[in-house]
Amino acid sequence: MIPKYLEQYGQGIGGRSDGGGGPGRRIRAILLYLRVLLEELRLWGQHETLLQRIAHYLEAQTLPELFEKVFIGWEKDYEAETDLVGDVALASGLRPARPVRS
Repeated sequence: MIPKYLEQYGQGIGGRSDGGGGPGRRIRAILLYLRVLLEELRLWGQHETLLQRIAHYLEAQTLPELFEKVFIGWEKDYEAETDLVGDVALASGLRPARPVRS
């Protein structure tokens, strides 16, 4: 979304496209953070509490912290008897293994 927007004005995002480190990797992480944040805000259905929700997500200083907040929200919204969201977070490496529920 952001790269396409910048391309309209003859701008681009520098950095390596080969998946290497350096500034390109940091820029890609920032873009992913913004995309996840905007998608979560788009889906937030309580307009009265939108500013509080924005503040909640912006507490995350890193991409893994943001994903943790997103996953916690998904768990509250979608899990009743399963741990599907937790399993996805664990499988993706965004959450360490937890003790088995009893």
